[in-house]
Amino acid sequence: MMLAQRYPTLYDGISAGAPAFYWNELLAAIQWPEQFMSFIDSYPYSCELDAINAAAVSACDGLDGIVDGVITDVDICLATFDPYKLVGTTINCTQAGKTIPISETAAAVINATWGGPYTADGKQIWYGYNPGADITGNSQPAGQQMGIAATNCTTGDCVGVPYFLSDPWVRFFLAKDPAFDPFNITHTQFDSLVHRGQQEYQSSLETSDPNLSEFRNAGGKLLSFHGLVSRVHPHIEPDVIIDCSMLIASCRDRPTKSSLPKAPKSITNKLPQLFRKLMTFSGILRFRDLPTATADEAANQISFSRSYAPGLRMELPLRRHLSKSPI
Repeated sequence: MMLAQRYPTLYDGISAGAPAFYWNELLAAIQWPEQFMSFIDSYPYSCELDAINAAAVSACDGLDGIVDGVITDVDICLATFDPYKLVGTTINCTQAGKTIPISETAAAVINATWGGPYTADGKQIWYGYNPGADITGNSQPAGQQMGIAATNCTTGDCVGVPYFLSDPWVRFFLAKDPAFDPFNITHTQFDSLVHRGQQEYQSSLETSDPNLSEFRNAGGKLLSFHGLVSRVHPHIEPDVIIDCSMLIASCRDRPTKSSLPKAPKSITNKLPQLFRKLMTFSGILRFRDLPTATADEAANQISFSRSYAPGLRMELPLRRHLSKSPI
């Protein structure tokens, strides 16, 4: 997405998968589950979070009329599924080595993860993760089990596990102190760090410029897609992505899904030549999140995207100037 914004003549076409429009806010959302647990000073077993997640998938799977193990209607799921109703439910927990009841802490953590980060005075910072996304990392292959809400309970008492993307961001880029402990700060101090990131890195790292007119005028075509259960990127609905990235320069001030205005039909009808479709893939994380995928499996996913958006040609970007690179 940054190539389209800053180097509009470099490519004829760009495929921007799961674009990170607001880098600072994205990393705040990634950091949020572990940060929240430090605020309440309580850490659940990962099995509790997995059990609530599985219950959400089971309860919301059929909302789209098809029972296939995938949540498609995420908004209705978030509005109707209450994780707190599972508090006290007994589960078999491998991590604990015994049967345990789901705790209120687990319900609070997964509710905060789905809701997304907010300031100490209750203002939303960014989006949360969808029910069904693997937030503990337990479904990943051995050696790759990294989750944004992972805990380590091997010593008897559970503790948080810093996430490899957001933890260095907070320590090195925001606090500028390798020894900084982000889990020994107040909520207000966390808000200050996020605000500092907005001030310092918006112009250099964020792809939040909604003006893609130069890319359009150069004849560029843009294809974007987003998995609904990414374990790294919080999901934003297609209409919000289009409104936010193409039409609304001030969407940073209105990050909640319900408050983002819809683009008028008279405007969106003029978009097809630049932004034909934004495809959301239910049940898919990101291509990068499938380390064991074969070439045939990747091709099947691309074939699915073509059938999902009939008439849309999915072409690889062609670099116009081979000798010129923005890096």
